[in-house]
Amino acid sequence: MSPNSLALIRVVTHYIDDTYTVQTRLISLRRLRGAHSGENMAQVICSIIQEYEIAEKLGYFVLDNASANDVCVNKILAIVRPDILPREHSK
Repeated sequence: MSPNSLALIRVVTHYIDDTYTVQTRLISLRRLRGAHSGENMAQVICSIIQEYEIAEKLGYFVLDNASANDVCVNKILAIVRPDILPREHSK
């Protein structure tokens, strides 16, 4: 949460460029309106993935243990990469 009480979603990419150098870029910082639910976060992130046309380049998601994040990733994959089946987490 930002100091002004706005919920923000940050999307950072990590990749290897043509010279085999690791790169890190902040590609988006968007306001999350409404509930802080997995479905709502997925909508914002899917729009970013589609805007940058990077769906085929997705490899990993790095998140904390919040259960909404599991819902978010599964929803993202269902929308932009239905060919990737979500993995069940061991309990």
